[in-house]
Amino acid sequence: MGCTGAGILPQGPVIGAVAGTAKLTTSIRPPERPFLSVSWSFNEANIITSTSKNVTDAGYADRIFLDRATASLELRDLRLEDSGDYTVSIMPDGGLRQEGKITLNVYALISGASISSPSAVLIEDKSSTNLTCEASGNISTTVWIKDGRPLRPSERVVFSANNKTVFLQPVHNSHHGTFQCRVSNPVSSLTVAHNLIVNFGPHNVSIVGPSPISPGPGVALQCIAASVPPANFSWTFNGNDTHVNSSLYVIEQLEVDNFGNYTCTARNTVTMMENSTFLNLRASCTAPCCSFSMLLVGALTLSLK
Repeated sequence: MGCTGAGILPQGPVIGAVAGTAKLTTSIRPPERPFLSVSWSFNEANIITSTSKNVTDAGYADRIFLDRATASLELRDLRLEDSGDYTVSIMPDGGLRQEGKITLNVYALISGASISSPSAVLIEDKSSTNLTCEASGNISTTVWIKDGRPLRPSERVVFSANNKTVFLQPVHNSHHGTFQCRVSNPVSSLTVAHNLIVNFGPHNVSIVGPSPISPGPGVALQCIAASVPPANFSWTFNGNDTHVNSSLYVIEQLEVDNFGNYTCTARNTVTMMENSTFLNLRASCTAPCCSFSMLLVGALTLSLK
């Protein structure tokens, strides 16, 4: 006897999680007269045959439910070994036998995700390191994220074939911060974070302060630098040490003799690097007091000579 049945099961695959439930649902409407028989097989081995009674394979006892009216099958307490091809065979009361096949993929839930990295002091352009993402369960995809954005391969960033490990060769100041690894499969996903410390700098040293400025009330000069760890600062005025060792240089009362070159030097005690910048603090002149101020500055300069 011939058979039909194309389309009685979806194309699939059906996805299930370990310890969960999967439904292999047919598109058949309940017939007016019950099917003469319904049978399901797994990888060509029969698991249940239903005629006037149900005969179930011992390995599926209490784990399957057959909807006799539609021939749909429900599998419970799923196991990884339940992954495979399922075939249904239906003999209607009159008409041709119907058959359909569908694949079930069972995945273990992902758990215990973590990122490991060698313990070492990292210095920009001098050190290299790697980050490895590990987790339990069936991992389909691994995605790396840096500071909330997808991490892309580059001359310094290289991924292993399965994306499990990312190599930073050598580290850059942009690598300082939070790395995330997101591992996922069709039934679960986990994201784990790792804070990577890259010592760098000082870079981009600058002095923030008003110039030109009129003599009078005090003024503060702020030295800033991009540095990990934070930089130490020192100041000189016209080449002379001021004994000020903080990022803030405060002039309580701005006098004519306070005008000149203020140099800030930033030092990093880990990278052993230092960088300097200067600000020429000069007077803002408006006649007639400007003329008097400039004459005074000139007189002071002559007297110093």
